[in-house]
Amino acid sequence: MTNPILVLVADTEEIKKGNFDLQIPVLSGDEIGLLTDSFNSMSTDLALKERYHGVLDKVTDPDVAEHLINRSVELGGGLRAGSVLCCDIRGFAPLSEGMPSAEVIHMLNEHMVTALTAVVNANRGVVDKFVGDEGMVLFGVPRSYGDDTLNAARCALTMIPEREKLNGSGKYSIQIGIDVASGDLWRGIWVRRIVSTIQCWENR
Repeated sequence: MTNPILVLVADTEEIKKGNFDLQIPVLSGDEIGLLTDSFNSMSTDLALKERYHGVLDKVTDPDVAEHLINRSVELGGGLRAGSVLCCDIRGFAPLSEGMPSAEVIHMLNEHMVTALTAVVNANRGVVDKFVGDEGMVLFGVPRSYGDDTLNAARCALTMIPEREKLNGSGKYSIQIGIDVASGDLWRGIWVRRIVSTIQCWENR
């Protein structure tokens, strides 16, 4: 009778180490079996939460990430003042023409995911999506910091020298265009879009 309990104790220690990919066979329908099934559900939930944390850390401010993970941001609708920033690569078609697909992906990842996303996070923005050579960033959704329009403007102005720095040290010389629009955003739609972005990143 003690063997299944000893297995649970050993795997609990693995959970404490961050190993969430544990599933223990349920060998009985008694209380031990119910406890084992509950342990497996807990392990699955922790693994999913950890994956979401990993994705959110790449696309959003840690404070916003924590609110999304803990479901303290409501998905309901409503107007909210905010800003949308769009950044794209000028002359992307001729620049990428003839490049192997893997190199195009590497260039886009270096440009958007590595460098410019760090600028977005530093200015409390949230990456809504990447479409080809364009990135769309939200300020004020799902959470407002009271100076969202200013944060959007600062983000845009910081992206320019950051890209110039990359041009001086990296393999690719890229020119960018940036647009910022401010006004009322329908909050529920954008929160759902952020959740959709998380799921897309998880499947990359």
